[in-house]
Amino acid sequence: MSARFTTRSERFILAGVALTLVALKFRATVAAGIAVPARLGDWLHPTSWNAVLTVWNGQWDPFVIRLNNALFESAVAAAALAAIAVSCRGSGCSRWAMLTGGVIQIVIASMSPPVLVESWTQPWVVALACTALLALTRFRSWRLGALLLFILVTGAAWTAGWFQPHADERSPAATAASFSGPLTTEIREQLPLSVRAPVPLNTPLTSRFGYIAVSARQQPGHPSPPAAIYIERSNGEKLAPLQGDLPNDGQWHRLNLPVPSGLFSIRTTGAIETGDAVEYAAGSRLAGKALRAWPLPALLAVIAFLGGALTLLSVPVERNVWRPHWQVREVRVLPWLALLAYAAVLVPFLDVYAGGSDSAGYLGSARLLAHFQTATVLPQPADLAHAGLDPIGFVPRGFARAAQAGVMVPTYPVGLPLLFCLALWGLPEVVAIPAVILFHLLAGLVLTYLLGRLCSLTRRWAFGAAAAVGLCPLYLFMGLQPMSDVPALVWVTGAIVLALVVRQNPERLPTALWCGLVTAVAVLIRPSNVVALPAILVALPWRARFLVRWVVGGLPFAVALAAYNQHLYGHPFLTGYGSAGGLFSAEWLAPTLLHYAVWLPILLTPALGAFLILPFLSTIPVAVRRLMVIWVVTFAGFYATYSCTHESWWYLRFLLPMVPALAVGSALVLQCRVALAPRGRPGVGFGTALALGVAAWLLVADRKLYVLESGHGNQVYRDCAQWLERQAPANALVVCSYTSGALHYYSHLAYYQPSGAADAAQLVAAASAARRPLFAEFFVFDQQPLPWFTGGHWTQLHRAGDLLIWRWDPA
Repeated sequence: MSARFTTRSERFILAGVALTLVALKFRATVAAGIAVPARLGDWLHPTSWNAVLTVWNGQWDPFVIRLNNALFESAVAAAALAAIAVSCRGSGCSRWAMLTGGVIQIVIASMSPPVLVESWTQPWVVALACTALLALTRFRSWRLGALLLFILVTGAAWTAGWFQPHADERSPAATAASFSGPLTTEIREQLPLSVRAPVPLNTPLTSRFGYIAVSARQQPGHPSPPAAIYIERSNGEKLAPLQGDLPNDGQWHRLNLPVPSGLFSIRTTGAIETGDAVEYAAGSRLAGKALRAWPLPALLAVIAFLGGALTLLSVPVERNVWRPHWQVREVRVLPWLALLAYAAVLVPFLDVYAGGSDSAGYLGSARLLAHFQTATVLPQPADLAHAGLDPIGFVPRGFARAAQAGVMVPTYPVGLPLLFCLALWGLPEVVAIPAVILFHLLAGLVLTYLLGRLCSLTRRWAFGAAAAVGLCPLYLFMGLQPMSDVPALVWVTGAIVLALVVRQNPERLPTALWCGLVTAVAVLIRPSNVVALPAILVALPWRARFLVRWVVGGLPFAVALAAYNQHLYGHPFLTGYGSAGGLFSAEWLAPTLLHYAVWLPILLTPALGAFLILPFLSTIPVAVRRLMVIWVVTFAGFYATYSCTHESWWYLRFLLPMVPALAVGSALVLQCRVALAPRGRPGVGFGTALALGVAAWLLVADRKLYVLESGHGNQVYRDCAQWLERQAPANALVVCSYTSGALHYYSHLAYYQPSGAADAAQLVAAASAARRPLFAEFFVFDQQPLPWFTGGHWTQLHRAGDLLIWRWDPA
């Protein structure tokens, strides 16, 4: 390999990647711990192979372990990248393959939690990613098949967790049992290298380590007698810490106790508190200094990368081989691989919980439909029915009272619950809900790509428009939740794409029928999607046969929706919201337009400004310009008068159905700019720089707005509801507000939402008369109802995130 791997730029790149990994791992592992495997089988696990290096040297220092891990894994990654670069030399992609794999490895190393940095996960992920790149280069079919098989096998092994650390390796506290008895040399192999466990005080110990580091502090308010921690030998000799006595400042200090030969014990005097960090080590200071010197390899990595860049700029032969040689069939596979990678990244962040009003309402309605019900009984306990409590307090979020007494109906439109219901009929709930969410996330990107192609975008620009939509913070934040915003985008865009297909292929008459069906589903999901009808009609060819088929395709669903609304809400054009007239007003026009101007460039990048030029750009067909402008103006104008749109950035979710038009329209303008560039060279540079800038902007916005955290945040709804289901008595009555929908979905407990102090007093009296214990479930930011209750006090029992659970104790 060394004979062929001779170019200077390749060596510079390889050195830069390896040094960057060393710097990242040094920085991430300074405060991380790692456990030595206690069983023989664990030593055969890939996550334990690194530790063998230090065992051979007789070192049991956790910092030395980390140091060796960082160097060893960086060397493994560099060797893998070098091997891949050599394998790619025949295709002209060696530097691209090595640089891409290095970037992936660096990103993983910088984002991994510290305890996971010390494993073999990263070399395997890099091997997987780089082999995928290899599979797209010019190989014979048998080798391509072998590489694809390797990808599948490695991906399956990664998914199964074969390359993940064991549970006891993630949680050093799980090895605390090692300190229950004497620490003899015979069981030294079972000791963790870095342990979070109570200090074994007054226990006979033996050790061949250099010293024991103990975290301790003097308890506040106990100035005398002086507190101290020391080691006592079997002959009664006392050995003080190397740092001297424990300072009397109430702060935690790490004291290094010298380990004598033979038996000894750790003892304390005075009011001293020992921490849960004990480290048996020898030479940690030197290794720790090495790890804390991470800026040095980082600086060397920058120098190496600069050297590689200068080499490529100064040597014509090396500069010319950077252009990858892709075959046409291989280029067509790239978007699908990107879509697969996009799905794989987002799956762990899917929010499948019945949390707030919207998600609980949609999932609750889907559960009713799955059991062939459209309404349900009001969950008001019989023993509280005559207590004078307002029945509205028993209606969970996401539902509304029906005209019929004792019945409640879903608040939200039936379209999305119907899609969830169809999935629930064929799949278990744990699969059905994520499947529907992920389907719409991916379908939105595919439809945006198809829209761009139908509007004369090249493959690259259409792919870029779809990528911009997929990385949009608004799209990710709402698409990961069981909400109707991204499904509304998908079905509106699908209807317009089908209408364009009808226009471009008039002989495909059944497509108009499908266009009508998809339009109807879009309205089922969100009735306000009727504002997309002008854009759909503009996209359709104005011929009677197409319009008739379009109407016939959607008419059955329109009749079904009218019948559903008539049955539940008493009018074919009403929903669970009731009359929506009061939600729209011209007074919201000015603040909403200002909100558009501030947040749309942030959520869709300033490149969105190119759309403003679209109506005046004569090089773009008039029909395309008319479609895009009508599409955007109808949605933006309609929701500009809505009372909620201007309140927060995520309320712009109502505009998501027009985001594909914004992305494709802007891409059309920018594509014309590139096409007009002289000789194509500046245009190519402009397009590449623009793509990188847009991607960087959106990724930073995603991180700043925490768009991937909704699943983690909303999980507390389910966890607390299930905690109450397990811990509270069966006849408990839960006082709540935002969590009523989750309680209705995940538990069988009774709940009530008080509206004021008088309502709370009446609830206490009714619960006391019915002998129902009172519990409460409120967020930290929503505890206003708790002071309404008098004649007792609330005792906090449980907390999950920002959600708290209390028990009412009468005076």
